[in-house]
Amino acid sequence: MSPEIDITQENQESMEAWFHHVLSPDQKLYQNGLIPMLKPQFVSCDYANKKLTLAYDVQEWEMNPQNAMHGGITVAAIDTAFGVLCHYFAKRKMVTTVTLSTTYLKPIWLHDRIYVTATVTSIGKNLISMVAEVHTERDHLLVTTANTTFMVLKYTSPY
Repeated sequence: MSPEIDITQENQESMEAWFHHVLSPDQKLYQNGLIPMLKPQFVSCDYANKKLTLAYDVQEWEMNPQNAMHGGITVAAIDTAFGVLCHYFAKRKMVTTVTLSTTYLKPIWLHDRIYVTATVTSIGKNLISMVAEVHTERDHLLVTTANTTFMVLKYTSPY
């Protein structure tokens, strides 16, 4: 987390500032692994409704043999949105996925742009539950849904 962003100010403006910071390419989230390859883009957030929307442009390397986005890549995009949103509400604590259930409704095609909207449904002492919907930009289809529970750990997060 950036020291210049005051996370104690829980409001729309501070939430937007935090997501812009965490999702910028020079931050730790983009240092290694799958996330920089997915190239998540901040679209919007809603503090009052505990919601985050990220966009992803479907790339050729993400295709399965049927020329649709591989299901594992789809769930990675969803898990990224869940993780980033969960980190915001967990403040400076690390989090881990406990469960994640995904329902694939329609294929996602090469060069589609998808929007993953994650929403917190419950925040407890140690668990945060969320749901997500994935829509395509081109035809606004609901293509995937998911739900998850994350555990908030006692360790300090690098974000």
